[in-house]
Amino acid sequence: ASYQESDPSSEFIVGTSGICVIRGLRMAGDDEYFFYDDLTLIDCELFVIAPEYAGGWLRGNGGDFCQPTLIDCLLTPSDTTAGSIFHGHRGCIFRVFNCTVASQTNKKSILYESSTEGGDLYAYDSDFSNMASGLNLLDIGNQRGGVYLYRCKLPTTWDFMDAAPTLNEHIVVVEACIANSVEYTGSKSLYGKNLNQSTYYRTGGAVVRGVDFCYEVVTSASCISGAVGHIFRLTTINQNFSSATTVKVFILHSSQGSGTGSDFTDSEIMMTVVVPNSAGSGTVEYNTFPSEYLQSSSDLANSSETWNGGLASSVQQELSITTAGSEGDGLAEIFITVFAPSVTVYVDPKPSIS
Repeated sequence: ASYQESDPSSEFIVGTSGICVIRGLRMAGDDEYFFYDDLTLIDCELFVIAPEYAGGWLRGNGGDFCQPTLIDCLLTPSDTTAGSIFHGHRGCIFRVFNCTVASQTNKKSILYESSTEGGDLYAYDSDFSNMASGLNLLDIGNQRGGVYLYRCKLPTTWDFMDAAPTLNEHIVVVEACIANSVEYTGSKSLYGKNLNQSTYYRTGGAVVRGVDFCYEVVTSASCISGAVGHIFRLTTINQNFSSATTVKVFILHSSQGSGTGSDFTDSEIMMTVVVPNSAGSGTVEYNTFPSEYLQSSSDLANSSETWNGGLASSVQQELSITTAGSEGDGLAEIFITVFAPSVTVYVDPKPSIS
């Protein structure tokens, strides 16, 4: 291991399209750290000994979309400015595995994206819970920016973004992340957001860590029925599709559809099921969208499922797909797309399979 102090900022420079691996480095620098090219840091400690740059402390600066990787690292900003931990810049993609951010009270976000192509952060099994409550996962600038967190720890309260997204490329995804002993899975995009909640849930529906739940989906005004909407992966199932199989997903809403009796129609909410091909490779895709774009919409079927929570003016509906029965055996993914603008709908991620 080594110790280095630099001024005014620290630069990890490998060279054009270079790849370098550094293990056991303990480094204290001023201002910010610049990452170039495909540098990997393993079991390192990075400190700041002076007030750092307000935009973001660890900054991707490669001109050709550099991809720095941090594994088993301890990250300790000075915490004297209210910036971000990572600074997405010039198309940089950070990959972070099993890292910990030391106690922070001023840092307001994990990633800040700024000029020149922005940047993305993918973090796995990392601990951000020492950061102050009210943390924004993404601080939106004027370029693309994405934050993808898998099995990470978060502070007690947090939000996807500091403001409403303005670009298609403003995306945040969390999967099985823990905050205050509660597990969260969800996403946010220009077209809306989905996040698990336990106020409204279906009897016999999905359960996580012993808690009944479903996804609350809230769409934005940017959605267009039958055209663009908020899409998210609902669940993955292991199923044999060698015979005709019916997949049903149940939804709840407070009379927000445009169909009969305020039902949602098949051009307002769509289910997609991607099943394994019988040939052993590739997939077959089914969806509930009208077969032709200009075809008249139909109301989704009503459901007699029991929902809890007492949602006012509630309507229960279902989305249903029956496969041809000539597909394979294995993992199938179910996706939901909500096209209807400015609505709230609850979706149970536990499908009925028959």
